[in-house]
Amino acid sequence: MKKIFFFVLIILFQCQNKVENQKELVVSHQYSSTSISIFFKQIIENHWKDYAKIDTTYNSFCENYDLIKNQINAKKFYTLKILNEFFTSKTSSDGSIGKILLIPYFWHWVNPNPRHEITLTKTNQKLNAILPPLEFKRYKSYADIDRTPFLFLSELFDEEPKYKHELLEKSFTTFGWCSEREMAFVALIEILGFKAKVITNNGHTWTETLVDFSNNHQKNTKIKIKIDNTYHKFEWSMINDTQAKNWGEEKESTAMALWYNQKSHDKNEHQKIKQYLISKKVIQKIENIFVDYLNELKKVVISSNL
Repeated sequence: MKKIFFFVLIILFQCQNKVENQKELVVSHQYSSTSISIFFKQIIENHWKDYAKIDTTYNSFCENYDLIKNQINAKKFYTLKILNEFFTSKTSSDGSIGKILLIPYFWHWVNPNPRHEITLTKTNQKLNAILPPLEFKRYKSYADIDRTPFLFLSELFDEEPKYKHELLEKSFTTFGWCSEREMAFVALIEILGFKAKVITNNGHTWTETLVDFSNNHQKNTKIKIKIDNTYHKFEWSMINDTQAKNWGEEKESTAMALWYNQKSHDKNEHQKIKQYLISKKVIQKIENIFVDYLNELKKVVISSNL
């Protein structure tokens, strides 16, 4: 009887510790002005453990594939998962946004084109009435540009949102539909050290990345992770060496799919992303938004455990 009582006390103590741990608020960090890629690296370094306390999918991920639950594996996993949280919308509908950076989805190359109704916040000019920059001179207007990785990412860090649209209550910085989101995403995670590409199928695109995770047999297990920044999906599957080789050698099936990957892997795009400095003001704003998001998630987890 005493043993049972002692065991119950241990369980209660562990549960109490778990709840108390979850109640601790995530705190904001201070940053200096830095480049786009370094900022994302820093914010993940500062908060991936905070996110891991809330999101427990990593545990089942490791158990399914007999992977070591160490910090190296966890950081790879949560780097990609957090970036998916940052870049995703909810669905392929005009004006759809995620929960953190609020990057709206807008269709392109349709008639009528919703991007022709996007206006500049300062002048109220519609984008289809503005000539594109020299780099995009083959396009009729600024609204018609296919938003390449550097354009997509650099505008994300504007100090003041430059765009507005009647579908959205708030003004916004950058925007993009599936291919534009994935081109920027692949470019960024490649800079951060991942091997990735844009996949196109049936008029939709997503990201695939091939990641080595250490397993419990002192070897690596290759995991293919599918990340969809339109529909907020994060899925994975184990593949063997032959499948990994085929994945790396697969050729794009269309000229558009080839262009998406050319832009994603373009060294000039990468260099501009790595050199572009973002202000401390914007960095701190995004940090605070992310911290608020994490603390809101914590509240949900705590309430579900009560």
